[in-house]
Parts: sequence; C-alpha cells; structure tokens
Amino acid sequence: TYLRAIAIDNATTLDTTKRVAGLHAEAVRLDPQFALAWARLAVARSQLYFNGVDLETNSGAAVKEAADRAILLQPELGEAWLTQGVYRYRVLRDFKGALQSYQEALRRLPNSAFVLEQMAHLERRLGQVDEAQKHYQAAAQLDPRNIGILLTLGDTIQSVHRFDEARTVFDRALEMSPGNEGALAGKALSLQGEGRLNEAAEVLAKAPANSQDEALAIARALQLYCERRFDAAIVQIQQNTPVAFANDPRTMTLLGYCQKFAGKDDAARLTFTRAAAAMKPTPDSAVIVDARELPAYLAWVYAGLGEKEKALEQARHAIADYDSDALGKPFAEASLAIVEAQLGDIDSAVAALPHLLEVPNGETRGDLRINPLWDPLRKDPRFQKLVAEEQR
Repeated sequence: TYLRAIAIDNATTLDTTKRVAGLHAEAVRLDPQFALAWARLAVARSQLYFNGVDLETNSGAAVKEAADRAILLQPELGEAWLTQGVYRYRVLRDFKGALQSYQEALRRLPNSAFVLEQMAHLERRLGQVDEAQKHYQAAAQLDPRNIGILLTLGDTIQSVHRFDEARTVFDRALEMSPGNEGALAGKALSLQGEGRLNEAAEVLAKAPANSQDEALAIARALQLYCERRFDAAIVQIQQNTPVAFANDPRTMTLLGYCQKFAGKDDAARLTFTRAAAAMKPTPDSAVIVDARELPAYLAWVYAGLGEKEKALEQARHAIADYDSDALGKPFAEASLAIVEAQLGDIDSAVAALPHLLEVPNGETRGDLRINPLWDPLRKDPRFQKLVAEEQR
C-alpha cells in the first residue's frame, strides 16, 4: 500500500492527493509503527486541509496526529521533521517556524526531491521566489518524471511574469507527458495572463472536451469569461465541469459575475447569496484562511450583491488575513482594487494598480486589458496609460 502511494505521489491534482492520503492511511492501519507512512500521510492531509478538501477527515488535528506519530516513532527521520514543517506551515500558518523544520529535514535528507519540493512551496509563501525556483529545479533533477514539480515550477516562474520561460517549463512537461491536462492548463493560463486569448484557446482545444481536470476547468471557464462569452461560460461551469469544481465557492463567485455581466441579475443574486453562505454560513462564522483565499472572494461576492460597506470591510480584512503570505496578500490587495472599481471608487482602484503590476503574484497588464472586472476603469486616462505601457 505504501509503495502504491509513492508511485502516484507526483500528485498534480487534489483527487490524486486524496488517493495518496487514503493509501497511506491504510498503510498505517496495517502497521501503526510505520513512521515513514505516518509522515507521508501528514503531508498529504496537510495539502488537503490547506485546500479545504474533506475537512472532517483532513482536519488540523488529523495532520498533527500523523506528524506527531511520525516524529515520536523515529525522531531522526528526515521526513518526520518535514511533517512538523507542514503542520506549522499549513495548519498553524507559522511560516518561519515551518522553514526551520524544513531545514532540519533537508539537513538529514539533502538529496530528497520530496523535501526540496515541500520547502519550495513554503518559500513561495515567504516571498522567496528565487529560492523556491532553485529548490523546484533541484527537485525536478532528482525526480525527473514528476510532472507535479514541473507544473508548480512553471506556475512559480509565471508568478513573476516571466511568461515565455514558464511556457518552456510547461512544454517540457508536455514532452514528458503528451496531452497532460495540467500542463495544457498552465500554458493556457500563462497566455491569458498576457491577454493572448486566441493562443490560449488553441492550447485549450488540445485537451479532451470531457476533461475532469480542475485546473483545465478553471482555464476553460476563464477563457470564456475573458472572451465575454458569458452565456457559454455559464453553461461550461454548470454543465461541463467536475462537480467539486462547480460547487467550489470561488467557482460560484465567477459564475455570479458571468450571470451579472450577461444581464441575468436575479440568477446572479441567487448565486452570490449561495457563495456567501458557503464561505460564511452564519454572521458569526469566521471565513477560513487557507490556500483558497476565500476571504478575498467573499469581498467580490459582497460587491456583486451591491453591499458596499461589507465588501470594502471584507476586502481589507482579507489583506490583514494574508499579511504574511506573499502568495495570498497580492491577490487580496487586487481584490480590494476590484471591489473599489466595481463600486465606483475609480481613484482608489487606479491608485492601487502600479504596485499590483510590480509585485510577484500581482496583476498583469494582460489581465487589465481583458478582464471584465476592470471595465469601470477603462475610460480613465491613468488606467489607459498603465495598460498601454507594455504594448509600446
């Protein structure tokens, strides 16, 4: 069971990670003294926890239990130190403490692709993009058939707007795994980030129409949305995507805006209300702070509902939630600008853009050109100048 899990552990999707976690859970059931399986279980469950997948099974307590069992059984095991890191990173959000645990793991396992990959994930959150890229590249050399490492490397390079270089990585993944849907999605998203929608459409056309890959579902929905084919985007989200993707609050938020921009105001209000309830079931509920960035999406939802004060307050709250997170904070800052644009505060939205265009994981001029959410700014000369700068 453990070896089967390792064989599929170059996970490129959360569905694969769920299978990995299930196999490791079975391995520790059969042998409760199997420290390495406990360690791998902790890592898989931490990834699922951080992405909001089956939180009853993949709770913070479940991650801690697996991590503690691993280090109790073998205190000098490198992977056991890694589990302490993933718990601190993904559950406690103690990024600096997690890095110390990862360094202990790397000291014991200097040539482990698994440790290097996990360390790079954390370094992205710390804003250490160059270190993350170096460690992903080292991991890819040690585990050259691991497509998941290449896809995350491509996404990392893309986050600092080196789009051609990112596509080289995605092409490398496609050479290794022809037709790989995650690589096609990554390549399409990079083209969308530059506003090159025709080329992105050509890439997406190479994937099966009935694909169940969630990254591809995101890329296809965004493609139709940015092409302003809102009715087609609505059908795509509601009928032609994986169930988990369609029921994700972030997808509901995109669907709500597609409906709003298509003039389906009643449907949009229902969708936004449903999305808000999924993210914040009661007025006293705390919105989960994890990789999904739901606090920022909730601000989008309030803006879609026309609830100005709630939208602005929630957007500012999201920035505070992700203040120490170099991946999440730029998205939260962009979300505040989007909310301001949607609610008519043009000056504040435009003023935020120069910073967002410079920071890693921030906005791109390509997105400013094609994303309907920025439409309220299009007649502003300052916005026009920002968008045109790249095109000279």
